[in-house]
Amino acid sequence: MELAKNVRLGIICALLAAFFNSTSGIFAKLLIDTYTPGDIAFGKCVIAFVFLGIWVALSGRWRRLDLRGRAMVAVAVCALFGIFGLFTFETIAYQGMAAPLVVLTLIGSSTITTLLAGHFFYGERITRNTLFCLVMIMSGLLMMLPHGAHAEPRYLLMAICSGACYGGFLVLAKYLNLAEGLEGTWLLIGIGTLYLLPLTSMPGQLLLNAEAWRFLLPLAIFPTILGYFFTVKALRNAPASTVQLFEISEPVFSAILAFLVLREFVTLNEGIGSLVVVASLLVYQFNLLERLLQRRPQTSE
Repeated sequence: MELAKNVRLGIICALLAAFFNSTSGIFAKLLIDTYTPGDIAFGKCVIAFVFLGIWVALSGRWRRLDLRGRAMVAVAVCALFGIFGLFTFETIAYQGMAAPLVVLTLIGSSTITTLLAGHFFYGERITRNTLFCLVMIMSGLLMMLPHGAHAEPRYLLMAICSGACYGGFLVLAKYLNLAEGLEGTWLLIGIGTLYLLPLTSMPGQLLLNAEAWRFLLPLAIFPTILGYFFTVKALRNAPASTVQLFEISEPVFSAILAFLVLREFVTLNEGIGSLVVVASLLVYQFNLLERLLQRRPQTSE
């Protein structure tokens, strides 16, 4: 079965979103020893909001903003899940869990959320090909985990809640018809910044530190602006479960960037796991399992 043109565009946007989101951990890692996670999350959102606001004002795209009640409710709800919920629970989980385990748990939880919600609310069919690829992807991600990673139950619960919030964002953004475009992303980040304000301790010191801006600026542009922009764009062209499935490639990009930027070497297990994830995405995109199962009866005849 040939994928529709808009679904292919959605897949490309989902992969771009995964790439830009993967830069978050790289830049945050360069700041985490000096500043709290709450300050970093708030700081990058403030910068993203200001920079996007300038562009929206100068380009005249502010005229496209839908500030009616229903549209603002959609933004408020999606920001609650996609920014505040995601960042809050993820930050707490990082305090007691290894980073790869947080990412894996988050991805697994968000994938399950989008698949179940897509099935029950949108009637999206969970095919054998989807289930097969999901199992393959989770297997590949398990290979990428370092040996001996353990987590306390409450931190594991926080990581699950973080993934559920992100999965909820993906589903709600499509259901509530969240505005796309950079002006829509600007509004989403602005509301999310207000939600994050109670998590801060000393945001002024971070925002006024010129040295910190070397990492805060790309942290604001790549994962915060472009990550959400391509995620919303993907949701307009493909089902939420498909978007989430392809955004699972984020750890693959993270491993590559960690080597290039931080000189963190990829282990054999991580390399094999990355290949499994890439192979799974190809199987899903070309619907290879369904094609194979359809040919089997013909061959037997």
